[in-house]
Amino acid sequence: MLTAIRELLPDQLRWPGGQAADALPDLPAKPGVWLLLGEGDVPVLAASSQNIRASVTGRLAAPGPAQRSKRTDLSRTVVACRYSVTHGRLASDWLYGKLVHAVWPEDFWRRVSFAPMWMLAASNVGGTLRLQPTMSWPSEPGARALGPMITRSDAQDLLDVLTDLFDLCRYWQILSKAPHGTPCAYYEMGRSTGACAGLIPIEQYNGMVREAMGFAGRDRKAVLAARNAEMKAAAARLEFEQAVKIKDWLARAELLNEPRYAHLVEIERFAGVAVSRLRSRARPFFFWAGVLEAGEEVKLSRTQEQLPAWRMRLEAGPTAQIDDVTRAWQCGLVATHIFRPQRRTLAWLPLQVGAAGWLESVRLLDSPVEPEP
Repeated sequence: MLTAIRELLPDQLRWPGGQAADALPDLPAKPGVWLLLGEGDVPVLAASSQNIRASVTGRLAAPGPAQRSKRTDLSRTVVACRYSVTHGRLASDWLYGKLVHAVWPEDFWRRVSFAPMWMLAASNVGGTLRLQPTMSWPSEPGARALGPMITRSDAQDLLDVLTDLFDLCRYWQILSKAPHGTPCAYYEMGRSTGACAGLIPIEQYNGMVREAMGFAGRDRKAVLAARNAEMKAAAARLEFEQAVKIKDWLARAELLNEPRYAHLVEIERFAGVAVSRLRSRARPFFFWAGVLEAGEEVKLSRTQEQLPAWRMRLEAGPTAQIDDVTRAWQCGLVATHIFRPQRRTLAWLPLQVGAAGWLESVRLLDSPVEPEP
């Protein structure tokens, strides 16, 4: 653990016990991540902040004699501070996440400021595809998942709308008995296929699930165009009931245009460049479905000319492999940041978006912005 700490936080400031006040002015007044150490280099407290010196000084300030405080007085027990200056909030959260994962892995999600990423997964359970919200990275061969989403309710709403649009089964406890289940009321209403009772083959039902996942992912534009054409053709044939039915289908599909689904893709295609701005500098972070690698800082005024090189780097793929635990929390980190209001300090450039879309996104970084708190 100490080796990992030294690699993550290479800079260190030490002082004799109880004499922190004289040493702390040597800490940088810059954004970064810090870790306080007790005797024997025992980790005591860590945080990310926009001003390392001010944050550590405030945490080590001993309470006055007239003050009441539930905070532990660390001024006499802490003897060192390891730290690293970072570039922007994404870099700080990433470094802090790696530090917490190394020092307090069992307490990871309580200590970090970002949240796990939610997905909608289609997993094979006894030969039948089951759609479920999940935070777990799909490890089963052939499993499919859509993301990123920020909350479980976002994933559940997506499940509900896909179930409505593609007449999927709503009760797993019945479907799991196929072909010996009893059709529910939705079958009587014509909104279910009766796969639970063997009225269609399970493989046909699984195809419907895959079609639904494809619609929410890469096939949406083509499917919507086809459905619009069907609606117009039905109206031209004076089949108004059919046209209204398709119109209602399209209205239900509008849920996927909400901002909470703005980045929805098959999870293995969740890739892009997160460009983090800090004052007059910008730094790219290359991301491939949980693998995160930092690029070189550039002047903010030169970000546009860097776009072709950044796309080549992204298309080349990652240089390292990671485990599923790291993949999951780094997905959560990036998902939180691309959905979090950043006051024009972060641009997300998805792999699927063309050059014009990337250019429009980085132009927003040139807008005036207040310093981060």
